[in-house]
Amino acid sequence: MARGAHSCVRIKNEGTPLREESVRVAVIDSGWDYQSTANVRVLPGQNFSGTQDSSAQDSHGHGTECVLLIAAVAPSVTFLPIKVFAESLTTSVTALLKGLDWAVEQDVDVINLSLGSDEPSAIGPLQEICTRAERKGALVVAASDPTGRWNYPASFESVISVDNGDFAKPYEFSYAVDNVPECRVGPRLVRTRSMGGVERIRSGSSYAAAQLSGIAAIFRQSHSNAGTDQFRRFLASSQSVNQRGVP
Repeated sequence: MARGAHSCVRIKNEGTPLREESVRVAVIDSGWDYQSTANVRVLPGQNFSGTQDSSAQDSHGHGTECVLLIAAVAPSVTFLPIKVFAESLTTSVTALLKGLDWAVEQDVDVINLSLGSDEPSAIGPLQEICTRAERKGALVVAASDPTGRWNYPASFESVISVDNGDFAKPYEFSYAVDNVPECRVGPRLVRTRSMGGVERIRSGSSYAAAQLSGIAAIFRQSHSNAGTDQFRRFLASSQSVNQRGVP
């Protein structure tokens, strides 16, 4: 079983022209609130949650919150919501694998996974799909387990693992490739909006993953052919220095 992990960056262009077409970000979560009035580019998406409604309409709020956090960092992004959660933040391994596989086939630039699983049967198939995503050029970002346990897909080498930080400002981050997680982003509490535009104060690796996916989207806008290794080098060289004692 997979569970949701409940719990402005400027990139130098260095002479590389920005992509004219929008960077596409797949958000594998509880979907998107299509009735939202937020000015966000969102495609129809896909539903693998097993509900009778075939649309990716959000019925929980977690996916909408993550989309809007990413959009706050990268407002020109186009989103592809992939619904694997319905009323609660639990789903089957099968639903997660189908959603992730479909995202890879859409040739998206970034895949946001604000979720994780410790189900042994999920490890092999998840690793295969994440490796394929990396080889196709997608930057895959996943929430780490806040207790420090092994958590998938965040623990895979093809995936950037992330938790929330303890910074004074949003979107500041620290990075160390040998750490678990390797990246920490923003303050412990972040402000976002849920279904119906209701403001929420949230914390946890779910929302850190969304903020890092926004950073990844900006990175891909100016580095369209860059892969995971290049993104890791960017994170290592661009991390914030004024951190307040992240454990």
